[in-house]
Amino acid sequence: MTDAQTTTTPAATATPPSQGQTPAATSQVDPNAAVQAPPAATPPGADAPKAGDKAADPAQLLFEEPPAEGDGADPKDGEEPPKDGEEGEAVEVKLEELTVPEDMPIPDELKGPLSEYIKDHKLDKDGAQKLTDLGVKMQQHNLDVWTKTKSDWRKEVEADPVLGGTNLKVTVAKANDVIRKFAGSEENLAELKQDLVLLGLGNKRSFVRFLNNIAQATGNDTAGGSSGGSAQQAGADAMAKRMYPNMA
Repeated sequence: MTDAQTTTTPAATATPPSQGQTPAATSQVDPNAAVQAPPAATPPGADAPKAGDKAADPAQLLFEEPPAEGDGADPKDGEEPPKDGEEGEAVEVKLEELTVPEDMPIPDELKGPLSEYIKDHKLDKDGAQKLTDLGVKMQQHNLDVWTKTKSDWRKEVEADPVLGGTNLKVTVAKANDVIRKFAGSEENLAELKQDLVLLGLGNKRSFVRFLNNIAQATGNDTAGGSSGGSAQQAGADAMAKRMYPNMA
Protein backbone atom coordinates (compact mmCIF):
# COMPACT_ATOMS: atom_id res chain seq x y z
CA MET A 1 0.00 0.00 0.00
CA THR A 2 1.41 3.36 -1.07
CA ASP A 3 1.26 6.75 0.66
CA ALA A 4 -1.17 8.04 -1.98
CA GLN A 5 -3.73 5.56 -0.75
CA THR A 6 -3.56 6.66 2.89
CA THR A 7 -3.36 10.43 2.36
CA THR A 8 -6.62 12.42 1.80
CA THR A 9 -7.01 16.04 0.91
CA PRO A 10 -9.10 18.08 3.45
CA ALA A 11 -12.51 18.96 2.02
CA ALA A 12 -12.34 22.51 3.34
CA THR A 13 -9.22 23.24 1.24
CA ALA A 14 -9.95 24.37 -2.28
CA THR A 15 -7.45 25.04 -5.02
CA PRO A 16 -7.88 28.62 -6.22
CA PRO A 17 -8.63 28.81 -9.95
CA SER A 18 -6.05 30.11 -12.31
CA GLN A 19 -6.52 33.53 -13.79
CA GLY A 20 -9.25 33.49 -16.43
CA GLN A 21 -10.36 29.99 -15.57
CA THR A 22 -13.97 29.35 -14.51
CA PRO A 23 -14.21 26.89 -11.63
CA ALA A 24 -16.33 23.81 -12.13
CA ALA A 25 -19.70 23.73 -10.40
CA THR A 26 -18.89 20.49 -8.65
CA SER A 27 -15.87 21.97 -6.91
CA GLN A 28 -17.70 25.04 -5.47
CA VAL A 29 -18.10 24.88 -1.67
CA ASP A 30 -21.00 26.73 0.03
CA PRO A 31 -19.48 28.77 2.88
CA ASN A 32 -22.79 28.63 4.84
CA ALA A 33 -23.12 24.88 4.65
CA ALA A 34 -21.28 24.35 7.93
CA VAL A 35 -23.63 26.64 9.96
CA GLN A 36 -26.99 25.58 8.55
CA ALA A 37 -29.21 23.75 11.09
CA PRO A 38 -30.13 20.23 10.18
CA PRO A 39 -33.79 19.63 9.36
CA ALA A 40 -35.98 18.96 12.39
CA ALA A 41 -36.76 15.36 12.88
CA THR A 42 -40.36 14.23 13.14
CA PRO A 43 -41.10 13.03 16.70
CA PRO A 44 -41.78 9.34 16.96
CA GLY A 45 -45.45 8.60 16.56
CA ALA A 46 -46.27 12.00 15.01
CA ASP A 47 -47.84 12.16 11.60
CA ALA A 48 -45.78 13.78 8.92
CA PRO A 49 -47.29 17.00 7.52
CA LYS A 50 -49.51 16.41 4.57
CA ALA A 51 -49.35 18.30 1.34
CA GLY A 52 -51.37 21.49 1.52
CA ASP A 53 -51.27 21.75 5.34
CA LYS A 54 -50.64 25.15 6.84
CA ALA A 55 -47.02 25.67 7.76
CA ALA A 56 -46.47 25.19 11.48
CA ASP A 57 -45.74 28.32 13.47
CA PRO A 58 -42.98 27.56 16.02
CA ALA A 59 -44.38 30.32 18.26
CA GLN A 60 -47.87 28.78 18.29
CA LEU A 61 -48.35 26.52 21.28
CA LEU A 62 -51.68 24.99 20.30
CA PHE A 63 -53.60 24.54 17.12
CA GLU A 64 -54.80 27.74 15.48
CA GLU A 65 -57.80 25.98 14.01
CA PRO A 66 -60.82 25.42 16.27
CA PRO A 67 -61.17 21.83 17.42
CA ALA A 68 -63.40 19.62 15.37
CA GLU A 69 -67.03 19.36 16.43
CA GLY A 70 -67.70 16.48 18.76
CA ASP A 71 -64.20 16.20 20.23
CA GLY A 72 -65.43 17.41 23.65
CA ALA A 73 -63.84 20.89 23.49
CA ASP A 74 -65.90 24.00 24.10
CA PRO A 75 -65.52 26.52 21.23
CA LYS A 76 -66.06 29.29 23.84
CA ASP A 77 -63.42 27.94 26.19
CA GLY A 78 -62.89 30.29 29.14
CA GLU A 79 -66.37 31.84 29.00
CA GLU A 80 -68.98 31.13 31.61
CA PRO A 81 -72.17 29.53 30.34
CA PRO A 82 -74.96 32.08 29.89
CA LYS A 83 -77.41 32.40 32.71
CA ASP A 84 -81.14 32.36 32.28
CA GLY A 85 -82.29 35.54 30.62
CA GLU A 86 -78.85 36.66 29.42
CA GLU A 87 -79.18 35.21 25.94
CA GLY A 88 -82.06 34.14 23.80
CA GLU A 89 -85.53 35.11 24.86
CA ALA A 90 -85.79 37.80 27.55
CA VAL A 91 -87.39 36.82 30.82
CA GLU A 92 -90.87 38.35 30.89
CA VAL A 93 -91.42 40.54 33.93
CA LYS A 94 -94.89 41.92 34.60
CA LEU A 95 -95.04 45.34 36.19
CA GLU A 96 -97.85 44.09 38.43
CA GLU A 97 -95.30 41.81 40.10
CA LEU A 98 -93.14 44.74 41.20
CA THR A 99 -93.58 46.27 44.66
CA VAL A 100 -94.11 50.04 44.91
CA PRO A 101 -95.52 52.27 47.69
CA GLU A 102 -99.27 52.81 47.51
CA ASP A 103 -98.83 56.58 47.28
CA MET A 104 -96.19 56.26 44.54
CA PRO A 105 -97.63 54.02 41.82
CA ILE A 106 -95.86 53.70 38.50
CA PRO A 107 -97.31 56.46 36.26
CA ASP A 108 -99.23 55.16 33.27
CA GLU A 109 -97.05 57.14 30.85
CA LEU A 110 -93.93 55.42 32.23
CA LYS A 111 -95.19 51.84 32.18
CA GLY A 112 -94.44 51.38 28.48
CA PRO A 113 -90.86 52.74 28.58
CA LEU A 114 -90.15 50.79 31.78
CA SER A 115 -91.35 47.51 30.28
CA GLU A 116 -89.31 48.19 27.14
CA TYR A 117 -86.18 48.89 29.19
CA ILE A 118 -86.59 45.71 31.21
CA LYS A 119 -87.01 43.70 28.01
CA ASP A 120 -84.13 45.32 26.11
CA HIS A 121 -81.69 44.82 29.01
CA LYS A 122 -83.03 41.34 29.76
CA LEU A 123 -83.61 42.05 33.42
CA ASP A 124 -85.10 39.40 35.63
CA LYS A 125 -87.62 40.18 38.35
CA ASP A 126 -84.91 41.00 40.89
CA GLY A 127 -83.18 43.40 38.51
CA ALA A 128 -86.46 45.06 37.56
CA GLN A 129 -87.36 45.50 41.22
CA LYS A 130 -84.01 47.16 41.95
CA LEU A 131 -84.55 49.54 39.05
CA THR A 132 -88.05 50.37 40.33
CA ASP A 133 -86.78 50.90 43.87
CA LEU A 134 -84.22 53.38 42.55
CA GLY A 135 -86.96 55.34 40.81
CA VAL A 136 -89.03 55.41 44.01
CA LYS A 137 -86.03 56.69 45.98
CA MET A 138 -85.47 59.48 43.47
CA GLN A 139 -89.14 60.49 43.64
CA GLN A 140 -89.10 60.44 47.44
CA HIS A 141 -85.93 62.53 47.44
CA ASN A 142 -87.60 65.17 45.28
CA LEU A 143 -90.62 65.25 47.60
CA ASP A 144 -88.39 65.62 50.65
CA VAL A 145 -86.53 68.51 49.02
CA TRP A 146 -89.82 70.25 48.15
CA THR A 147 -91.20 69.76 51.67
CA LYS A 148 -88.05 71.23 53.17
CA THR A 149 -88.21 74.18 50.78
CA LYS A 150 -91.75 75.04 51.87
CA SER A 151 -90.76 74.63 55.50
CA ASP A 152 -87.85 77.03 55.03
CA TRP A 153 -90.18 79.55 53.39
CA ARG A 154 -92.54 79.36 56.35
CA LYS A 155 -89.68 79.95 58.78
CA GLU A 156 -88.77 83.09 56.84
CA VAL A 157 -92.31 84.43 57.38
CA GLU A 158 -92.20 83.55 61.08
CA ALA A 159 -88.83 85.30 61.51
CA ASP A 160 -89.77 88.42 59.52
CA PRO A 161 -89.73 91.50 61.81
CA VAL A 162 -92.92 92.92 60.27
CA LEU A 163 -94.90 89.84 59.26
CA GLY A 164 -93.76 87.35 61.87
CA GLY A 165 -93.19 87.22 65.58
CA THR A 166 -96.10 88.62 67.58
CA ASN A 167 -97.66 89.93 64.35
CA LEU A 168 -97.85 86.50 62.73
CA LYS A 169 -101.48 85.75 63.64
CA VAL A 170 -102.72 89.12 62.40
CA THR A 171 -100.59 88.79 59.22
CA VAL A 172 -102.11 85.41 58.38
CA ALA A 173 -105.64 86.64 59.12
CA LYS A 174 -105.31 89.68 56.86
CA ALA A 175 -103.81 87.64 54.03
CA ASN A 176 -106.61 85.07 54.20
CA ASP A 177 -109.21 87.84 54.35
CA VAL A 178 -107.89 89.32 51.10
CA ILE A 179 -107.92 85.90 49.46
CA ARG A 180 -111.49 85.27 50.50
CA LYS A 181 -112.75 88.67 49.35
CA PHE A 182 -111.05 88.78 45.96
CA ALA A 183 -110.96 85.13 44.90
CA GLY A 184 -114.43 85.23 43.37
CA SER A 185 -116.99 82.46 43.74
CA GLU A 186 -116.71 79.60 46.19
CA GLU A 187 -115.40 77.42 43.36
CA ASN A 188 -112.78 80.02 42.52
CA LEU A 189 -111.80 80.23 46.18
CA ALA A 190 -111.42 76.46 46.45
CA GLU A 191 -109.28 76.40 43.31
CA LEU A 192 -107.07 79.23 44.56
CA LYS A 193 -106.58 77.59 47.94
CA GLN A 194 -105.56 74.36 46.21
CA ASP A 195 -103.05 76.23 44.05
CA LEU A 196 -101.59 77.98 47.07
CA VAL A 197 -100.94 74.64 48.73
CA LEU A 198 -99.67 72.98 45.56
CA LEU A 199 -97.27 75.78 44.66
CA GLY A 200 -96.31 76.55 48.22
CA LEU A 201 -97.19 80.24 47.84
CA GLY A 202 -99.07 80.17 51.14
CA ASN A 203 -95.67 79.96 52.84
CA LYS A 204 -93.77 82.35 50.58
CA ARG A 205 -92.85 85.55 52.37
CA SER A 206 -93.07 87.70 49.24
CA PHE A 207 -96.64 86.51 48.56
CA VAL A 208 -97.75 86.96 52.18
CA ARG A 209 -96.30 90.47 52.15
CA PHE A 210 -98.12 91.15 48.87
CA LEU A 211 -101.48 90.18 50.39
CA ASN A 212 -100.86 92.31 53.47
CA ASN A 213 -100.03 95.29 51.27
CA ILE A 214 -103.34 94.78 49.47
CA ALA A 215 -105.10 94.70 52.83
CA GLN A 216 -103.56 98.05 53.80
CA ALA A 217 -104.25 99.65 50.41
CA THR A 218 -107.92 98.63 50.44
CA GLY A 219 -108.51 99.67 54.03
CA ASN A 220 -108.54 96.09 55.24
CA ASP A 221 -105.51 96.60 57.45
CA THR A 222 -107.30 94.90 60.33
CA ALA A 223 -108.39 91.32 60.19
CA GLY A 224 -111.96 91.09 58.86
CA GLY A 225 -111.84 94.52 57.18
CA SER A 226 -113.54 97.74 58.18
CA SER A 227 -117.03 96.31 58.09
CA GLY A 228 -117.14 92.71 59.02
CA GLY A 229 -117.30 92.65 62.74
CA SER A 230 -116.59 89.56 64.75
CA ALA A 231 -118.10 87.27 62.11
CA GLN A 232 -115.50 88.20 59.51
CA GLN A 233 -112.78 88.02 62.15
CA ALA A 234 -113.90 84.52 63.05
CA GLY A 235 -113.91 83.56 59.37
CA ALA A 236 -110.40 84.89 58.92
CA ASP A 237 -109.21 82.98 61.97
CA ALA A 238 -110.80 79.80 60.67
CA MET A 239 -109.13 80.26 57.28
CA ALA A 240 -105.80 80.86 59.01
CA LYS A 241 -106.15 77.66 61.00
CA ARG A 242 -106.84 75.66 57.84
CA MET A 243 -103.92 77.09 55.91
CA TYR A 244 -101.49 77.38 58.82
CA PRO A 245 -102.62 74.86 61.45
CA ASN A 246 -99.49 75.41 63.52
CA MET A 247 -99.38 79.18 63.17
CA ALA A 248 -102.92 80.51 63.51
